[in-house]
Amino acid sequence: MKKLISYTCYFYLLLFNVSISAQNREEMLSILDHPGIRHLQVTLAHIIKDYNMSASGTHHFYIANYKKNRPITYMLWKEGRMLWIMTPGSNSEESWEGIRYPGGGELINLDKDVVDSQKEVGTSTYLVTKSWATQKVYDTVVNGDLIEIESDNSTSNKIPEQKIPEQKTSEQSE
Repeated sequence: MKKLISYTCYFYLLLFNVSISAQNREEMLSILDHPGIRHLQVTLAHIIKDYNMSASGTHHFYIANYKKNRPITYMLWKEGRMLWIMTPGSNSEESWEGIRYPGGGELINLDKDVVDSQKEVGTSTYLVTKSWATQKVYDTVVNGDLIEIESDNSTSNKIPEQKIPEQKTSEQSE
């Protein structure tokens, strides 16, 4: 009888914890569902041109999912080896300009701006620790979405073709 009471108490405690945990979870949003996704893709194509990337072909931009009530996320450009701290724009190309022309500390060069310790970061506004950068890169690649942009490496002003990601259906989201 004592075992039955113990198991029953354990079950209710577990059920209570699961219920509280589900209430505390915030809804995460995918950049692929954003109404301004096409404007973001054009902006990413401009970024490739702006940086005169020598690599033609497909460029990979990974964008971490973000909280509905806190629209700050991270974007990794694999070929450019850069990480953005970004706020998603709206449904206009101009609203994404902050990604193309980031302010201080919003763009991290993974080859130059990452150091081993917090002591090395000091009061810098652009250096980050290796552990922080590793976590953000993980979030973008594993817990985010991929946007691929084609580049032909020409010197023309033509914006490269973009691969349009398939929109998620409610069945895919679950």
